[in-house]
Parts: sequence; C-alpha cells; structure tokens
Amino acid sequence: MTNLDEYIAQRDQPFTVYTYMHKKFYDLIPTQPKYIGLIDGSVSDIQGEIHRYSEVLRQYPRDLQIVGLGVNAHLGANEPGTSFTSRLFLADSVESTIQSTMSYHNLSREEAPTQMITMGLADIMEAKHVLVASSGVRKAQAVKDTLEGPITESCPASILREHPNVTFIMDEAAASLLSKAYA
Repeated sequence: MTNLDEYIAQRDQPFTVYTYMHKKFYDLIPTQPKYIGLIDGSVSDIQGEIHRYSEVLRQYPRDLQIVGLGVNAHLGANEPGTSFTSRLFLADSVESTIQSTMSYHNLSREEAPTQMITMGLADIMEAKHVLVASSGVRKAQAVKDTLEGPITESCPASILREHPNVTFIMDEAAASLLSKAYA
C-alpha cells in the first residue's frame, strides 16, 4: 500500500497523513499489508525523499488509487494550475486548502502546514482504477466542475475524465449542483 501525499511536518503531528492512516486504518486491520509505503514529510532532504518515494511508486504500481476531491477540485496537493503531466513533487498549499486543514484539525494559522509532498496528476492517472470520494455541499462546485466543466488544469480533477476506470462516490449534497444524473 502506498499513500498519495504527506504534509511537511513531524510525523507524530495529529494532522499528518502518517498519523491519520495509522489511527484510522493500518492499526485497525488484523492482517497487515505486505508493504506500507508512506511519504516521510519530516525529513530534512525533501528532494531525497521525493526520489526515494518515486522509486517506491515504480516498484509498487497502484491497482487502486483512492483520492478525496478538494473544495477547489484539487487531488492530493495538485492545486489548480498544476500540470496534468506533474510527477511526485513538493507543493505549496493554496489558502483554501490551508483553511480546510485548519478547520478540520482545529489548528491555528501558525500550526497549519503549508506544504506537502504529493503524487502528481500523472502518477495518479497511472493507477489501474481511481476512486474519488467527496461529501458535503462545500464540495458541490468542485464535483460539478470536475464532471461537467471543461478538462483544464484550472480544475485538476477534471483530468480523471480521461482515465478509463474511475469511480466517483459522493453524497447528495456534493452532487447537488450536477445538471444530470450519473449512475
């Protein structure tokens, strides 16, 4: 198992992907995966970590890539304007993402992380199947833009419409702005 991204922060922080995945998933399953590949955002050599994790992605191709849809249609830390050809990289978070992280984790501005190492959009597109989850009315515009707007780098998730095997899972609130029904 590999992960999509990680904040630049000490691993034991409550908001890190490392902490979240262990608390909500890895520590709860009785049979551990053969391999758990996590990005380490606490290292001092970020470029070295990007190189190391790029090798992990080459060694362990993804059958299933699970992503959450961001409020601005970002995937991982692929914010609007990120190239569709992007590969694992250090990303600066935009303000809406920082605010979401602050709200979700009850962080002050000073505590909130502002950078992540993230798979690029080309990395995400290499998975055999992509599962996209979104919920809540605050994601409704991103869902509409992703599924019904133009395929453009200003809407990073729109590239998924070019993938041969994508499943979108959303609640009624997230789907509330769609102009047609999807099955």
